[in-house]
Amino acid sequence: RLDIYVPHEERKAAREKWKNAPDSELAAAAAKTNLAAQVILAERQWAAEQTNAAKAFISLDKSAEQGFAPAQYEAAFYYLRMGGWNPVDINQTKGLDFLRRAADQGWPKAQQLLASISLRGELCPPDIPQAVALYQKAADQNLAKSQYALAMLYANGYGVPRHEHDTPLALLRKSAAQNYVPAVHELGERYRIGLGVQMDLIEAARYYNQAWFQSQNQGTDQEAGRVINDFISGDHPYVPNPALPRDLKPFARVAAVYLNAVRDLDSAAMVQVANWYQEGHFAPKDNVKALQWLTLAASLGSADASKQADNLKTTLTPEQLKQAQQHVLDAILDTPSDRRHR
Repeated sequence: RLDIYVPHEERKAAREKWKNAPDSELAAAAAKTNLAAQVILAERQWAAEQTNAAKAFISLDKSAEQGFAPAQYEAAFYYLRMGGWNPVDINQTKGLDFLRRAADQGWPKAQQLLASISLRGELCPPDIPQAVALYQKAADQNLAKSQYALAMLYANGYGVPRHEHDTPLALLRKSAAQNYVPAVHELGERYRIGLGVQMDLIEAARYYNQAWFQSQNQGTDQEAGRVINDFISGDHPYVPNPALPRDLKPFARVAAVYLNAVRDLDSAAMVQVANWYQEGHFAPKDNVKALQWLTLAASLGSADASKQADNLKTTLTPEQLKQAQQHVLDAILDTPSDRRHR
């Protein structure tokens, strides 16, 4: 904000000086780094934007009254004071009415917002069954936040999954596939401790690292994104955090090796991950994934990985070989390495 650089008295004098000046003259002075002119020009522009916004809201409100669900949702947002700017006075009754009408018409964002309000009990009495029902409707329309919220409600004993694609794990996977960071992080937690899935520390590291990458990319959920870094120490190469309690050290070891593999493209770390998959150590035995890691390490020049890959291929079925060749490891694709771009 430019006005923090201009004292109150100076701003007051500037308003008096420029009050009858045309915008073009004010803009010319502002372009010459006249801070007072810049502040007054910004004030005029802001006032114009507010006027235009108020006029635009009149049309939005009319559209909402006529039953257009997206307009009802947007109007409710402002009547309930949830917008960044407010072109209309707060009216919780009207806002909730618009929101309910939009939700009844199947507008997923309205269902999601009304579910959140019902769950927290902020603008109306809390109603968890209603929140579950609304989240179910929004989740069915593939809203990642609703899929995550519904998964957590189910996991805490609220509501009952309707079918196999509506379980907490299925919902979290759908949400994570859309890079919703809380869901990605939750999957990391589940694979690390074996909650609802077979314990898989490599898969846990993959999800934790994806949460880190997406939080960096989106600028959101930084706390969830930082979790993977709590298990490691150092930078290039990563090593386990020595301050961790004993029960967390196995995962810290896996996390350090995994990050060396995917962030630094370290072929030796890739071979180590492949060996864990072959041995069923830290993760369920999976020779297809092992071959994928070995193939990638071999492509980076590792003679040891190339030799191991050739030996492993002789033990796999044609179908397994086909699976191993279908794609490069998602973990590598989803986490660009600084070194790779140098």
